[in-house]
Amino acid sequence: MITKSTELPTRTRIHIPEYLEGAFKITRDVIDKGKMNGRYFTPRIAYVNDMPIKMLGADEVSPKDPQYAAAIQEFEKLPHIEFRLRDDDKEIYHYGEMLDYKDHPTGEWEFAPLDSFGNAYGCTSLEYKDKHGKWNYL
Repeated sequence: MITKSTELPTRTRIHIPEYLEGAFKITRDVIDKGKMNGRYFTPRIAYVNDMPIKMLGADEVSPKDPQYAAAIQEFEKLPHIEFRLRDDDKEIYHYGEMLDYKDHPTGEWEFAPLDSFGNAYGCTSLEYKDKHGKWNYL
C-alpha cells in the first residue's frame, strides 16, 4: 500500500548574522533630494549589563570603511525586501531595502528602518512590497 507523506518539504532557513540584524539601505531619498541614496544603516544599540538595548537613531556604515566593507558585501548577498517610509499625510520620504526576516525567529527587526531612521524625519508608517509588487503596511 502506498501512503502519501504528510511531511512538508523543509525550507532552508537564511541565517542573518547578529551584526546585520536590523540593517537596511536607503535606495531612494525623496525628501532630501537624494542625499541619503545608497547609504547603509544599522540600529543604534547600547549595552547595559551585557544586554543589548535598542536606542533612538541609526548609525551609518560606510562601504569605504574597511571595518564595514565585508558586512555590507554580506548584506547585499542576503535576501531583501523593499520598503518605504511615509508620514501621517501619506507622503513618501524614503524607499529602501531591508533584510527579509520572514524566517528570522525573533521577529523584532522588521520595524528597524522606521524606529531607528524614519522617526527622525517624522515618518509614522513602514510599508513593504510583497511578491506581487503590492505595497502593504507592516
